[in-house]
Amino acid sequence: MKRRIILLMMCFLCMAVCACGGQDDPPPADTPEPAALDGEYKNEKGTFTFNGDGQSIIIDIDEELAKESGLPAGKSEGTYVFLFGGGKYRRDKAETFRIRIDEKDYNFRNNPGVTGENVIGVFFGDKDATVFRLNQKKKAEDAEGE
Repeated sequence: MKRRIILLMMCFLCMAVCACGGQDDPPPADTPEPAALDGEYKNEKGTFTFNGDGQSIIIDIDEELAKESGLPAGKSEGTYVFLFGGGKYRRDKAETFRIRIDEKDYNFRNNPGVTGENVIGVFFGDKDATVFRLNQKKKAEDAEGE
């Protein structure tokens, strides 16, 4: 009887360990893919500006956010991509947000439950999610100028 209980416990332990692995396949793309980011996304520590081409970014961040994120302080131009399992994937379901500046990659954990059309939510290290919100006023001003 003891042997059966021990064997049963070992089976449960083995199943629990196997079930704890990461997600290998990306989440299903069961909704229309969002358009490329376009506009100025801000918070109190900085700005991410996207031009709508799906790859270029201008960051302008303060010293505090630079220290938290590892990104260079001040204004820098680069490229960005959202990834799942190392491959490019849609931002609303991606696990990683990568920014490349001066041939150096900076990888951040994306928060797909937050990241959407008007918000970008990323984790810099062990900190809580840092949120950048679309500057609606700037977007409206840019639209008027066109």
